[in-house]
Amino acid sequence: MHESGFGRVIGVLISPEKTFRSIAERPTWVVPLLLLMLITGVVGYAVGERIDYDKTVRQKMAESGQSVSEAQIEKGVEFAKKFGAVFTLMPAVLSPIVYLLIALVFMGILRLAGSEIRFDQSFSVNLHSMMPWMIHGLLSLPLILRLEEIDPDEMQRRGVLLSNLAALAPEGSGKVLTAFLASLDLFSVWTLILLIIGYRVAARVSTATAAGVAVTLWLLWVGVKLGFIAAFA
Repeated sequence: MHESGFGRVIGVLISPEKTFRSIAERPTWVVPLLLLMLITGVVGYAVGERIDYDKTVRQKMAESGQSVSEAQIEKGVEFAKKFGAVFTLMPAVLSPIVYLLIALVFMGILRLAGSEIRFDQSFSVNLHSMMPWMIHGLLSLPLILRLEEIDPDEMQRRGVLLSNLAALAPEGSGKVLTAFLASLDLFSVWTLILLIIGYRVAARVSTATAAGVAVTLWLLWVGVKLGFIAAFA
């Protein structure tokens, strides 16, 4: 059951236990990786087309508190317009490296815990566990296409789908608090659940071990993200 690449993409969402058993026996990764890159790229392009770079650059420079001339602002706007598409498409281009590193980290920690999980198994489990974010992108895209203008900061912190607690943040909430609430997302929880099931099956470890590794790495990621925002807010 769910032996084909596309079958596994659907199977991991509706029947994860059986699908991850199949993945553990015969790991595959091409289809989920291409789907994730495609939806990330399409969403990134749609967002980039709706950013008012002139307004965004002026707002950023005003927030910095530095005294800048109109010539400097215009130069910043020109740079943003020229390379804006590159920045919005960068997540799609870099995503394979990110997924590879995540798979390596999971494999390394689980091997220290006594598992004999291989890299191809870890990579396949990791990619299939990210399928909720493909759903997130597909649901977000129609909402993005309806917007005439997008604030990149707001998009990064809250998103458009309102699937996280940032949607409930009071007006004027700080960037760090908003980013923390945005991390408490329905699709993050769904992904964590799939990671726990997938690594429990593929690595042949207990649910507690798989959950401990997945939740700890997620908390570390959230901590790094919040630290970065606090440093540059």
